[in-house]
Amino acid sequence: PIVMIILSCTIMPESPRWLAANGNLQEAREILKRIYPDGFDVEPILQDIHESIERDTAAEKVLGWSVIFRPSPAFGRMLMVGVGTAVS
Repeated sequence: PIVMIILSCTIMPESPRWLAANGNLQEAREILKRIYPDGFDVEPILQDIHESIERDTAAEKVLGWSVIFRPSPAFGRMLMVGVGTAVS
């Protein structure tokens, strides 16, 4: 497993979403151009990523950490399943 992790870290490019969220729009654009076929216009995809990041940031400001520390019963069950799966 460790070999696969090391190979994926060296071969796989950074996430275009992560790059865009950290202000590296040009690098995100280049990775999208490598992923999509030649001649494909990646600007709408990059714009969609940027809008998604803005929506997520606005939602984080409204909700904050209360979703994690005081979850609804349904969200609490989802957290327990996720943590249980990660631990097992």
